[in-house]
Amino acid sequence: VGRSISEGPEIVTTVEVMDTAGLAQSQLEDYVENLTLRLFQLHDLDSDGVLGEIELVSLNQAIAFLHHGRTADFNAVAARFSKLFHSKLSPGGDPVPYATFRRYIRKTLADLDTDPEAQEMIIEQFVAEATSGRLVCQEVKDLTGDDVALERSASLPLPPHPRPGS
Repeated sequence: VGRSISEGPEIVTTVEVMDTAGLAQSQLEDYVENLTLRLFQLHDLDSDGVLGEIELVSLNQAIAFLHHGRTADFNAVAARFSKLFHSKLSPGGDPVPYATFRRYIRKTLADLDTDPEAQEMIIEQFVAEATSGRLVCQEVKDLTGDDVALERSASLPLPPHPRPGS
């Protein structure tokens, strides 16, 4: 079943992938819309209904950590996603509502591929990565008490691995 990553019941840790073969276009659009909302909720780390720059940066740093471990370049990730936030979501740096995030994601999907079924697979992958990244953010918060401590926690020593048979 998995661990809850939010106080609210609207966010779950599992990624439910739907078999969309044979779905009507409107059903596929509804499914992609639901995944877009789930992606926003996963990015909204403090569950306040808006996405702030630090949330976008923190979640993407967590995803980079999952891909690259301690060798992830957190500064480069921060620079990339801060730039994206200001250029694509909020030039003034203010937190954005779901509607703004949705426009950006839907344009990104259309730019990546015009096929609705390909867009579905792309956003499923986004949600899967965001789900894992959100769990990392929650673990860091649980360990440090700090919502944005990922970069600092990556430099902490790891506990020793137990030896087989001990």
